[in-house]
Amino acid sequence: MELIHSLILGIVEGVTEFLPISSTGHMILTSYLLGIQGEVVNAFEVFIQLGAILAVVVLYRHRFACLFDFKTPGGGFRGIQGWLMLAVTSLPILVLGKLLEHTIKSHLFNPLTVSWALALGGVVLIVIERLRFQQVITSLDELDVKSAFKIGLFQCLALCPGVSRAASSQSHPVSRTRKCLKSPGFQTVGRRFPPYPAGCPPGGRYQR
Repeated sequence: MELIHSLILGIVEGVTEFLPISSTGHMILTSYLLGIQGEVVNAFEVFIQLGAILAVVVLYRHRFACLFDFKTPGGGFRGIQGWLMLAVTSLPILVLGKLLEHTIKSHLFNPLTVSWALALGGVVLIVIERLRFQQVITSLDELDVKSAFKIGLFQCLALCPGVSRAASSQSHPVSRTRKCLKSPGFQTVGRRFPPYPAGCPPGGRYQR
């Protein structure tokens, strides 16, 4: 693996990470086309995503700071309630991923599987975009633990390389009720956040 390979993979990661199109799947295909494979490449594909995670933490630092607000009453996505929802959302994919780890690594990490997953995922997103859902939730702070768990179950689809975690989360009707629930923050840690909840820094919606 040479420097030019790292540069190309970095560009692919940067372009695809914040879109619902599986950055990991695209890097697997890119590595295959470049003719670079092996444990070093696999480790690099994982490590390079830390940059994207750090970018989300910095961009939405005020929202993440609300998770450490244990004094303001009223629940919402902050304090213990916020940590609980993150844990509940992450639990299904952690458990299932551990149980299926060998099968996934042995049979799914190949260009053919990734290509099919990307193609089918695109079709699913187009279909979902044409469906209309009743707007039940209008803010991340209205999300309850049960709904967070359901979104976590849908994220398990992303265990298949080529299936985006953001896209699989968006496929759940709860996530589709408002675009502020389907974007990088909540799905990245557990993806853009809605307005500040009560008790957190003022300023309305995040300015970009």
